[in-house]
Amino acid sequence: MVSSMDHPLVIWSKQRWRKTNRGRGPHVMGRQEVMKPIKTAGMLLAQFAIAAGAAHAQPATMSIVVPYPAGGTTDVIARVLQQELGAAFDTTVIVENKPGAAGVIGARHVATAKPDGYTMLLSNNGPSVAGPLMQPSSGVDPRTSLVPVTLLTRSPMMFMVNPAVPADDVAGFIEYAKAQPKPIEYASAGQGSYGHLVTEMFARETGVDMLHIPYKGVAPTTMALVSGEVQLLVSTFSQAMQGLINEKRVKLLAAASAEPSPLMKQVPIVAATVPGFLGEAWFGIQVPKGTPPETVAKLNEVLVRAIRRPATVEAMANLGMIVEGSTPEVFGQTVAAEADKLEPLIRDLGLVEK
Repeated sequence: MVSSMDHPLVIWSKQRWRKTNRGRGPHVMGRQEVMKPIKTAGMLLAQFAIAAGAAHAQPATMSIVVPYPAGGTTDVIARVLQQELGAAFDTTVIVENKPGAAGVIGARHVATAKPDGYTMLLSNNGPSVAGPLMQPSSGVDPRTSLVPVTLLTRSPMMFMVNPAVPADDVAGFIEYAKAQPKPIEYASAGQGSYGHLVTEMFARETGVDMLHIPYKGVAPTTMALVSGEVQLLVSTFSQAMQGLINEKRVKLLAAASAEPSPLMKQVPIVAATVPGFLGEAWFGIQVPKGTPPETVAKLNEVLVRAIRRPATVEAMANLGMIVEGSTPEVFGQTVAAEADKLEPLIRDLGLVEK
């Protein structure tokens, strides 16, 4: 490393001193006069260092907050978006997993972050709507605390029964269930999970008597259905579930979408028997309240481009998800409608924290 005394600006000041004082005694200049050019050189050096540092300063790191542990479906989507965002904004993008409290910890982290577009929430119906409604003390309001950027994907909830259930469609299942002396037992991934809420909506709208059997996660619910521990499971589609359906170890009755899914056009919809019934799991991006509209618009542009790439559409289809890539307005309407639908149900089920 070159010494600061050998820097060109310092050498120049020494040469200037020698030239100016050629033929004069060694003490002809006062201390201040001697130091002046050196001080000037020092100031120039400092300015040079600051300018060089600024030239190499990196933009702020962008964070995609995932309110679940690493390795889940949400993580898969985050990794897809990570590279596109990094290239578009010329910055480092990290995926932060912040699980806990049904995803509300991650939602609150983003809701209270600086509204500059560098911290975003990749979430679904749970952390963005159901969780905050069940935990009002979190301070997260599903309708106002987060700004919608884009609805990324949606996935209809599938109504599946054990093969021993003598019904091949929703109407037949309702008839069978109402004729039973005991409630129909159904599985969910836990109290307050989306599968739990959608199944309870179905029970209320059809008048079917049901008994909730909560499990710890999705995998145990599938095994419970296959083994006959429960008769009904309402969950999202997966390749593993498709394998069980093909092997006739699980019977698929219908999808809870507004219209037949483009991924499974032959599967009937629940709404054909229960008018207006809808239960779709969705994933979307939200940012803190107060984020400038122009920042939201730029994020929307980049994220929609990323999620609609053919390779991404195919990857999402393999996970049972239909790619959307909506406007902020459409996603905002989706979140509000979900909150309006789930709020009275959560209250009636006694799921609001005491």
